[in-house]
Amino acid sequence: MSLVAERIAQHCRRLKLIHLATEWPAIAETCAKSEDSLADFMDKLLAAECTAREQRTREAMLKLATLPAIKTLEAFDFWPSPKPRAGSPST
Repeated sequence: MSLVAERIAQHCRRLKLIHLATEWPAIAETCAKSEDSLADFMDKLLAAECTAREQRTREAMLKLATLPAIKTLEAFDFWPSPKPRAGSPST
């Protein structure tokens, strides 16, 4: 790893840009091949970090929600279900 790459990784850690620290070389290579401008490169970097943060936020919220386990119709026990009342439309 080059000195510049090490410094970039260090800056990303200090700024808590976790995703950016690992993804910037691939984004830089893609932008260099397509001859994107510096502004396009920055836009792609920041968009990648925002997307990763949104994903981590969703995962954290789902974990905090403590939703019950996923259930399927195959696992549902229909036997104890109540019988329709008299006078109610039956299916």
